[in-house]
Amino acid sequence: MALTKKRASKSSTNQKFNPRQLESDDVMILLKEVVLSSLQAENYSVALKALELWGKHLGLFCQKKNFQDKKKLSDYSTEELQNLLTL
Repeated sequence: MALTKKRASKSSTNQKFNPRQLESDDVMILLKEVVLSSLQAENYSVALKALELWGKHLGLFCQKKNFQDKKKLSDYSTEELQNLLTL
């Protein structure tokens, strides 16, 4: 398992692996290893999931909303506006 230089020096002192001590960079390195080894083993579903997690971490995927309702704000009642705010 490849870790950042800071983590590698700490882990070489025979400490037990503690997932709570992982840093973001460590996780990204592990995901890269998963992608590469999964592609080599032709296990594409695992590679795809690792790439998805990687992309989410980088903020590549954001949910887009489709606004087809062309009403003006003044066309809504107070109750409708309150309902929209709670969505």
